[in-house]
Amino acid sequence: MNGGTTVETAQVFLDSWAPVGNGLILSGWIENAGARQVVILTDTLDAVRVSADLAIFDRPDVAEAMQRRGSVVETTHHGFLTTMPLVDRATRRLFVLADRGGTATPLGALALRDDRVDSVENALNNFATYFGGTALPAPATMLRHAGPLLTARSAHAVTHEVIRLCEAAEPPRLSVIIPLYARPFLLRAILANQSAYPAGTEFIYVSDDPRQHLFVRNYLHDRRSLIDRPTTLVINGGNYGFSVANAIGVGVSRAPLLLFQNSDVWIEDGQALTVAAADLDQGRFGIVGFRLLYEDDTLQHDGMVLRRGRHVHDLFAAEHPGKGLPPVPVDPGKPVTIAVPAVTGAMMMIARDWYETLGGFDPGYVRGDFEDADLCMRSVAGGRPIGLVRSGGMRHLERQSLVLSGGEALRSAITYLNCIRFNTRWQQELAA
Repeated sequence: MNGGTTVETAQVFLDSWAPVGNGLILSGWIENAGARQVVILTDTLDAVRVSADLAIFDRPDVAEAMQRRGSVVETTHHGFLTTMPLVDRATRRLFVLADRGGTATPLGALALRDDRVDSVENALNNFATYFGGTALPAPATMLRHAGPLLTARSAHAVTHEVIRLCEAAEPPRLSVIIPLYARPFLLRAILANQSAYPAGTEFIYVSDDPRQHLFVRNYLHDRRSLIDRPTTLVINGGNYGFSVANAIGVGVSRAPLLLFQNSDVWIEDGQALTVAAADLDQGRFGIVGFRLLYEDDTLQHDGMVLRRGRHVHDLFAAEHPGKGLPPVPVDPGKPVTIAVPAVTGAMMMIARDWYETLGGFDPGYVRGDFEDADLCMRSVAGGRPIGLVRSGGMRHLERQSLVLSGGEALRSAITYLNCIRFNTRWQQELAA
């Protein structure tokens, strides 16, 4: 690059940039962007964006400035927004070219200046607005732009430390695996309710938040006298997400039955767990979930159905029928099991051998959405249906950790990407 194009010129400008995941969201203007073919690239050529990758929009202020300085105004659409993966932020600049029939003309550089850094939330909201208008961006657009930013995996090895806090006198029958992220105080409720779980239960706490490792370690160590069930603490080497954290928990657990439980689930009566275990032993179901209530006794979960949603471009999404409504009455002390299409991973039981046959939760999903529906679909495809135990005494505060894992725009983008992945795998079966 030469001719003064290694710096900003009067032809290009970067209004804002936001580091999102493994790349950037960029917004600014390029003279006559709507009437020419442009190319944005890194100086290392690791990433390139062309006009088809840009959302182009009206910038009359730029058109007016061009007129004042005597430039040729071919259009009022000079504004652009795009994503750029694999950017070496140390270089602090990107280059803009005009493609004129195979001949590239340098227009200038976009400087990644500190005073132009935007928030991730604002950048993602702008991305959704300019690429989607009044709806979410199309699935192909999400995969092209947001996918490389939000789904890239770390190259670092997955590591963990195992601390046995209370050993079992006999081999356990049920392993309760509870990932911990961002809300470590929820441990208090779990410890208080140990007696509600069936005899032969062991607890596996998987700390997946490096910010909270010290607190979790000290909290459990200081309260060892209150722990009356076999208990293991796993300290992960990083924040690995729902699927990997649960897989690590399975790896250090020892029981033939596995119960995956969110830390924000409160168990007052564990009779449903005994019923679920019997259903699995008898081969009635491959996975069993549980009716979960909000703190006001309305429904949070009573099984999931998979329906097309206009809000996600007619893709299939998981819905919770009756959510927020009073539950169907169940006789006290008489749990009943029904068949359902899918159940939430916030509280699901499965036999270890079937879990391993299915390959566990798919780590290709990001953070924590659709892994449960995907596992249920694989179980049904393998010939084992899904059950749900209806009883009282189980509550779910819902998403107590996810509210601290990023703003609403980031969580929505991740959920939508996971929805696209789920439909890529299962849309044909669900549409049949």
